[in-house]
Amino acid sequence: MNIARGGANSTTITVTSLNGFTGKVTMTVAAPFAFMGAAGGLSPLMIASGTSNSTLLGISAANTTKVGTYYFNVTGASSSISRSVMVTANVTTVIISNVRESMGLDSYSFSSGTNVTLYLHNFGSVSIQLVTYYVKDASGNQYAYTAWPGPTIAQANVVPTNFLIGSSCSSCTLTGTAFTFTPGYSYTIIVVTARNNQFTFSIAR
Repeated sequence: MNIARGGANSTTITVTSLNGFTGKVTMTVAAPFAFMGAAGGLSPLMIASGTSNSTLLGISAANTTKVGTYYFNVTGASSSISRSVMVTANVTTVIISNVRESMGLDSYSFSSGTNVTLYLHNFGSVSIQLVTYYVKDASGNQYAYTAWPGPTIAQANVVPTNFLIGSSCSSCTLTGTAFTFTPGYSYTIIVVTARNNQFTFSIAR
């Protein structure tokens, strides 16, 4: 990962079942020191036999971080089993740019058990193109649309954006057990932009 001082970047961490493994995998990450930050996505990950599940790892560098290479150890553990991977972060000098993506959730509404509309507000300095989304329930089950032809949200605009799951989304990939939007339950929606920035929203029906 390449990160400018004072900036951030994200990458996807994928856990895959081997030899029939099924269970919950708790994800942890060790940052090298205080001037580097790490933030994880969903944990634990629910893994069914022969399947994979993914979470996002975001790494940030303070303005005072020295230029250089840093290593983050990401570990997935389930009972006595653990596996680790090293993520390399290359911190570069500050890039002076007016490009800044920032997005918020104004409101949302459910059309059905498989369709929710989020009113996404672009607070950044540039247009934001959405290319991927993940919808997760509290148990870690996930629908992913990784080739999503999402909307482009102009600066300062609010765009109603539909997120489909289950029978309403033939292009979605399911990890775990199928679910629908059920009254009384909470869900997490993660959207990824064309610049590989990640925004996470929590909703409840």
